[in-house]
Amino acid sequence: MKLFSKGIMLVFCLMTSLGYSGTTGTLCQAKTATVPCERKAWNVGIEALYLEPYYNGFLTYLAPQQVATNTFKHSQIGKEYGWGFRIEGSYHFSTGKDLKVNWLHYKNRVATEQIGENNQVFINHTTPQIDAVNIEIGQLVHYGESAAIRFHGGGQYAQIKNPLYIDSNGIAQFDIQTKANIIGPRLGADMMYDFQKGFTAFCNGAGALLAGKNKFHNVSPRFSSVHYGESTDVTPLLEAKLGAQYTHRISDSEVKLKLGWMWLKYFNIYQTFANRTNNIEQSDLSLQGPFAGVVWIG
Repeated sequence: MKLFSKGIMLVFCLMTSLGYSGTTGTLCQAKTATVPCERKAWNVGIEALYLEPYYNGFLTYLAPQQVATNTFKHSQIGKEYGWGFRIEGSYHFSTGKDLKVNWLHYKNRVATEQIGENNQVFINHTTPQIDAVNIEIGQLVHYGESAAIRFHGGGQYAQIKNPLYIDSNGIAQFDIQTKANIIGPRLGADMMYDFQKGFTAFCNGAGALLAGKNKFHNVSPRFSSVHYGESTDVTPLLEAKLGAQYTHRISDSEVKLKLGWMWLKYFNIYQTFANRTNNIEQSDLSLQGPFAGVVWIG
């Protein structure tokens, strides 16, 4: 009997709670996801990149400069914008599917002057270089009349170098060569919002896990030493783009003009022996800056 009474009270409490909570509000029907009609087309495109490199780890700072007794200044290794490019080609087929190949190339030469002990002048020369090839399959999905997302997956192969050469009065102090050859899967999504009349905003993101050989060769006349080595590592990659494009239709073809900002980061891509710590140290490579491009589809 007690169990029955408790059961009645529980049901009553639940009914009371539902009564106070009210009824369900007005529901909005979600927009249906659709894919484009079947189409076959080719596209080619090129982007001009103007990117600035950033580092951490052993490539973050120059050797410390003594500015007073027991006081040292740590200056960041020089970073200057440099030019690169990305070339792409793709084949569109079926209902919103595509097969795309693109190649990114970037190489920059930066020289930074540093004042060391006894006012000795050092020149630090860094040359970050990237060659990355992506192969991916994509699927375009429309969400309502204005929004669309292109989901894509594939792989990337990249070769990344960054020679660091330090001299003083024309005499070599350090010559550090780093090189990585890495490959692995890459996934991403390209989000677009159509403002009509040909104007579209986009936000693209991708990530990858790349594995391969990472080598270094460190010659130090200053310390009369040579260090070299290699290892197999997994390197995460993150990249993003934010911008706008204008589409101009010509008969059965389209020309797209793009303008935006991009970010790119390879984690722990560089490694070398650091004489100041007697340890193997690592550094990321990050790039960011504006880009502009044109794409033809037909």
